[in-house]
Amino acid sequence: MKTLLLGFDEATLQDIDLQPVYDLAQDYQVVITRDKDHIDSLRDDIEICVGNPMTQHLLGSANLRWAHVWSAGVDWLVDHPHFDSDTIITNASGVHPEPIGEHVFAMILGLARRFPKMMRAQVKHEWAQPLRPNIVHEVLQVFEVYGSTVLILGMGAIGQELARLAKAFRMTVLATRRDISQSVANVDELHPASEMMQLLPRADVVISTVPLTPDTRQMLDAAAFSAMKPGAIFINIGRGQTIDENALISALESGHLAGAGLDVFEVEPLPENSPLWDIDNVLITPHYAGTTPSYHTRGMKIFVDNLARYIQGQPLTNVVDKKRGY
Repeated sequence: MKTLLLGFDEATLQDIDLQPVYDLAQDYQVVITRDKDHIDSLRDDIEICVGNPMTQHLLGSANLRWAHVWSAGVDWLVDHPHFDSDTIITNASGVHPEPIGEHVFAMILGLARRFPKMMRAQVKHEWAQPLRPNIVHEVLQVFEVYGSTVLILGMGAIGQELARLAKAFRMTVLATRRDISQSVANVDELHPASEMMQLLPRADVVISTVPLTPDTRQMLDAAAFSAMKPGAIFINIGRGQTIDENALISALESGHLAGAGLDVFEVEPLPENSPLWDIDNVLITPHYAGTTPSYHTRGMKIFVDNLARYIQGQPLTNVVDKKRGY
């Protein structure tokens, strides 16, 4: 019997999220498991699979027609020997904009108000008031996000949410995107990715949301960090390998950049000997910007919408472009 595999522990998904799957997939055996021995016993029957480990495990199976991954990025999958097979791969793009939007602006505001410096002082029980309180802004080097200019590299679902939030601070929003044929709400200027170097000197805040592809690997190198406005803040919630980490460290240690908020790194976990740990104008989070209690509920809504399309023979959304790798 043709099978739809949900690659989760049974306790992960709530009944309210699962019922639409059962309603739609009445011609399928719906199996919820992460047990690979059980999955291997069903391998020849599985037509649809959901989940990252299960996609890696099953890609290339004779009857697998559609694999839905539980993440937005698929860089971890592109080297799979069957990545270019006829199996349709879709992703969970749309789950992350809200939590990542909150995370990014927490970082921007925290860096603008010099919270890393204050947090270090708090740990040492130090009252970090300057000797001349009347020029506190000069001593602490705070600045206002309000009315500044942000450059968002990558204008997918996450970039669009960041642009929306930026307008609450009356920010001028510059953005790059592969396809600029259509305008994007809340973006003042939309440019092709090839014009990034011309835009970097204009931005007080630079946010990278770009996926990892051959074209984006180390796209932010020493030249790019040098091109950024002195005193700018850099945020990366895309992929760590899209930047030259040593170049970023140099830009921070020299004082050229005012700070960085980093959720992703070239090597994860970030090695204990990385200089980034000790730079006092850096905020480090361990790749959890997209984490939210609503992850599975939102993810299931995206999958169920596509499941309805699949059963009705309609085109799917969130289809991964295998040539571009995202």
